[in-house]
Amino acid sequence: MYMCNCNTSLQKSFLLIVVCLCFLINKSVKAQQLSVNGGLSVPISNYGKTDFPLFENGFAQTGSFASMQYEQSFRKMMGVFAAVNYNYNSVNQVDFTKLVKVGNKDLTNITSISSWSQLSLMGGLKFSKANAGYALFSKIGIGMSWMNSPGNNLILNDSVMLKWNASSVVKEIFSAGIGFTIPLNESISFQMNGDVLFAFPDFGIIKITDVTGSSATNTNSSLIVPFSTIQIGTGLIFNLDPSKKVSNLK
Repeated sequence: MYMCNCNTSLQKSFLLIVVCLCFLINKSVKAQQLSVNGGLSVPISNYGKTDFPLFENGFAQTGSFASMQYEQSFRKMMGVFAAVNYNYNSVNQVDFTKLVKVGNKDLTNITSISSWSQLSLMGGLKFSKANAGYALFSKIGIGMSWMNSPGNNLILNDSVMLKWNASSVVKEIFSAGIGFTIPLNESISFQMNGDVLFAFPDFGIIKITDVTGSSATNTNSSLIVPFSTIQIGTGLIFNLDPSKKVSNLK
């Protein structure tokens, strides 16, 4: 099942921001860089809670992320970036099963619980301050994210199997982060960063079907779990213009 719940006005706003940033860059580009990094994704707020209300908490566990980012600096301390980010968090199966069983005496087990995942395209502004031997930076971004909720199998009375269907939605996503870089040579730098990502998806009415795909029960409950996570990672930055030296390299 695929469900698209897009806010058209915000999508247009995002595209307008990207176009404006492109005009800002113009011919004043001072440096171009490509970075790759990855690390831990630590769920926060409702996304990581394991309590009632069941359909508003994510039961997400610490997961992982990977990202690739293209940057252009058009001023000494300012630039723009475009990034693709994949985030993955498994579900706390023990706590989730325990809460679902409350009030469901026929439920004996929950199996094949899938995970939360988000594939995001973002753009934004990056501010940096070069020092002797290192540089500090901060950034803010906005984009669109293809978000998937978990699904699972519900076992009733040790025999009957129902399927809690996973669902998908496309939603605006926001980010803010800080970090530092240390140049290894004129072409490559080491990077460590911390970013907060958040979005407010509505996955719609939860669908539970039998093995034939027919609706087995109507929950009348919507899965609305705010997405929020802290990504802590390391990676490498590659200078795409070898003729321009890394400014903070001694």
